[in-house]
Amino acid sequence: MAATTAPAIPPNPTAHHVASLLPKLQDVDPDIRYMSLNDLNQMLTLGHPTFISHDYSTCARVVEGLLHTLNDQNGDVQNMAIKCLGPFVNKAPETILCPTFDKVSNLRTDNAVDSSVPALAVRAMVVALPRPAPAVPRTQKVQEAYSAVSRALIPRLVGYTVIPTGKNLPAPPKGMIQVEVETGIDSNALDVLVEVARCFGPMLQEAEVEALQKVTAEVLENPRCSTVMKKKAVTALSVLAPYFSDALLSSVVSHSIESLRQAHLTPAQRRLYLTIFASMARSIPRKFGPYLRTLAPFVLSPLSEQELDQQNEEAAESDEGRDPQVEEVREAALLALESFLASCSQDMTPYIPEVIESCLRFAKYDPNYAADEDDDMEGAESDQEDDFDLDEDFEEETGFDDEDDVSWKVRRGAAKLIHTLIATRGSGDLLDSGVLYEKIAPALLSRFQEREESVRLEVLSTLAFLVKKTGEISSTPSLRRMSSATGPPISRKRRRDSSFSSERPQFSLSNGYTSPSTPPPQGGPQVSLSAVNPQIVQGSAKLLKSSTVPTKHAVISLLTDLVTAQHGGLSKRIDQVIDPVLDAMKSTGGTSGGASVTNNALRIESLRLLRVVADTHSSKVIEPYLAKIMPALTTVSKEKFSKVSSEAFDTIQVYIKALTPPRSAGSKQQNATYLQQIYETVTQRISASDTDTEVRQKAVQSLGLLIGRTSGTQGSALLNQQSRLAGLQLINDRLRNELTRLASVRAIETVAALAQSSKEFTPEWVREVSLELGAQLRKSSRTLRGASLAALKRMAVNPACRENMDDETVQKIVQLLLPLILLDQDLHLIGPALVIIGSFANERPQLVLSDEVINAYCFVAKMDLSGAALDALLGSLEVIGKKGAGKNLMRSLLSEVGVNGNPELVGQVIGILLVAGGNTVGVTLADFEAELKSTTDEKRRCLALYILGEAGLRMGPSFPYGPDMFTSYFSNSEKVSLAAAVALGRAAAGNVSTYLPQIQSSMSQGKQYLLLHTIKELLQHTAAETEVIKY
Repeated sequence: MAATTAPAIPPNPTAHHVASLLPKLQDVDPDIRYMSLNDLNQMLTLGHPTFISHDYSTCARVVEGLLHTLNDQNGDVQNMAIKCLGPFVNKAPETILCPTFDKVSNLRTDNAVDSSVPALAVRAMVVALPRPAPAVPRTQKVQEAYSAVSRALIPRLVGYTVIPTGKNLPAPPKGMIQVEVETGIDSNALDVLVEVARCFGPMLQEAEVEALQKVTAEVLENPRCSTVMKKKAVTALSVLAPYFSDALLSSVVSHSIESLRQAHLTPAQRRLYLTIFASMARSIPRKFGPYLRTLAPFVLSPLSEQELDQQNEEAAESDEGRDPQVEEVREAALLALESFLASCSQDMTPYIPEVIESCLRFAKYDPNYAADEDDDMEGAESDQEDDFDLDEDFEEETGFDDEDDVSWKVRRGAAKLIHTLIATRGSGDLLDSGVLYEKIAPALLSRFQEREESVRLEVLSTLAFLVKKTGEISSTPSLRRMSSATGPPISRKRRRDSSFSSERPQFSLSNGYTSPSTPPPQGGPQVSLSAVNPQIVQGSAKLLKSSTVPTKHAVISLLTDLVTAQHGGLSKRIDQVIDPVLDAMKSTGGTSGGASVTNNALRIESLRLLRVVADTHSSKVIEPYLAKIMPALTTVSKEKFSKVSSEAFDTIQVYIKALTPPRSAGSKQQNATYLQQIYETVTQRISASDTDTEVRQKAVQSLGLLIGRTSGTQGSALLNQQSRLAGLQLINDRLRNELTRLASVRAIETVAALAQSSKEFTPEWVREVSLELGAQLRKSSRTLRGASLAALKRMAVNPACRENMDDETVQKIVQLLLPLILLDQDLHLIGPALVIIGSFANERPQLVLSDEVINAYCFVAKMDLSGAALDALLGSLEVIGKKGAGKNLMRSLLSEVGVNGNPELVGQVIGILLVAGGNTVGVTLADFEAELKSTTDEKRRCLALYILGEAGLRMGPSFPYGPDMFTSYFSNSEKVSLAAAVALGRAAAGNVSTYLPQIQSSMSQGKQYLLLHTIKELLQHTAAETEVIKY
């Protein structure tokens, strides 16, 4: 038994190992031939790059063995032989590549069933060879590979020697593609040509490109060649096109035009040339674009009114009816225009009006449908109510099936062309001028009654895309309006007051505190969209009542885009869509796998629409429909399919905001009922053992939002205290579970940020949760650390939570925060950590300011902080100073930091502590003034200047020194003079009316460079803005 076991493949095979396998390729047993080829393939793949390159004899025998197995009667053996050719040509010497190409391409497959094996084998060789890469020097291997392709393969494809070698070699046999042209049999030789162009195109010489183009053109023009072969030839032409010379490209285009002008041109030939133009536009848009001036009329011609009328007359007179090939020409013309617009948009600008007319003409083109389509547009303009009176037979028409009717391809092509037109021109002229809404939108709306589903889906997708484009263009001003309504924008400038008071309002806004309303359209596209809104909603409602699942999905997606683009828009018509959308959301559909997936996608899209509606409409608008919406949402949230139930909880969160104050005016008892339903559903899904992890995480976040939003006197009537405490305990339990820990942390952050009363928590819960959050700060996950710190910050900043913490808890939390500052040195985490310490210091300064905390402040003061971290440092120091607890800290800052840190930053730190602490910090302004005058050390003088400048900023008009104290140091060294200029700017920001006039008058006395630094620093402070404007 051991003797018959096949030996394992050696890790470092040699030519001897390869040679030992070759006799087995002649074995009568096909399994042995197959396994031997498999072993050969592995050896060639594993072997060293040169392991057979010096053994020409073995390589020649490998070629003979592979040729024999390529002609095998067993298909698996043939396939494995083809697979071996790739690694072989990469390991074989350059001298054997040409003979191999020659022998494989000339292989006669008398024994094999498949005649395409030689071409498949050659293609495998070409793909495997080393090829040129952009911006990479060409290696010798690449040059050798191209040389073999040029000398052996290209002559075999075209049937003659393209680049003369200077040797008297026999002429190559008839070309592989020539044989295809003569026989009309596709042997995959064109696939070889495509790979030659794709892999070695940049290295092909002009004569080779011309030869390959010529043989490709022969395939295109030969009537014996099949449609499949011509499609491959079109692909080959587009792959070759980037390497055409200008003369060759001009010749190809001119030849095509001459062919299109022939009187006896058949529809099939016309379609072929249109397809060629489309592929070349995609392949070489920059070079091909200028030719559109000549070619566009030929492409637009099949779509003209004149040609349509002529063909209608011919069809009416003919007994055979319409020629399907004519419809295919129109489809090809529409696809060509789509390629022109997508690839050569600027060159198509003169033809946009004709393109639009063609789109409108063929979007409704349905010659076999009895309904009169001619008055669609008039109806859209004259009678809004009748726009979408779909035929009573719509359901029957949906099932219309006629094998000879291919007009639906034309309508679909027109819809796709409109989509491309919007994509390429929808961000500028056509949208702003109103053309897209005056002409295109009514045409799309009229096709809501389309009987062919693929066309109907394309129409809905295109209209949704137009709506989305409108929303994108209008989003920036809309966001600006929204921000002006909800509060001032976030400023990068420094504020004189660095307290933490702004934390809560910003978080409240982000949690939907304001009840949204649809803003009035601001002109242009938004006005146009508002005008067609009624028709879109009306048509969508009818389709939702009587359509297939894919159509309903497309309609709901369109409505979602509409609501998003208008930031509302359904206030007056929400009653038309709510019931159909809820039906779609609840539908379970078919039992097959495909039907289930489609139905779930529909349900998810329905949930998204409900979410967007609640997010963009006031609570008053959705209130009448809550009795239907809320039970449906709670039902879907229990769905077994996790994607649906997860989406349901995202939607539930938005409705929690809509049902709770201040968005929902007053505490309505009905709202309490809905919220209690949500509470029970959420807690049940969190506790259930069969709940998916993602769903449980979303449920935890929903519970946190529910508890947070029902805080305060108004909210307490919506959720009783017993449920609140049980919910909080559930979140605490999930905090200890690794899978739901991050979601629980974020839920706690929401609860802490929105809490309004300390009585809503038990002290045990607050202490337990805060310490658990502190323990997460040492975990490896940066996301978890950041979220835990953010939640802890909310608890520390909000008095409702902070009041429930005892001294022991505060001390433990502070100890857990110190490693973040001293060890991690992560600026994103240092800021929140300092905010927490400052919040605790506001009530328990002596407890918080231990020696370790003071050392941490000194450590941070030596860092180069900026932005939020610097604001947090200064804010916490201000709190400590105001509480009269800054003496020890000031002593440490002066002795341990002093001139060892960045003087500008240390000056800000000491300056704010000095002003906030007043007489309690052990030093005064006079001490720093004396230091400034007495010291000769450059660093000490700079530090004193920065401290006095910061003090001037904080003290304002009560600052006892004038500008002269700073300007007197403008003549010192560069560092001191720059420090004086910056310090003067900070002091000026605190007292603009006193400082700025003197600064302006000093500008004419020289020192402009330093005073510009002063003004630059002055303008960095928001508090000075209103006073600076006067000057």
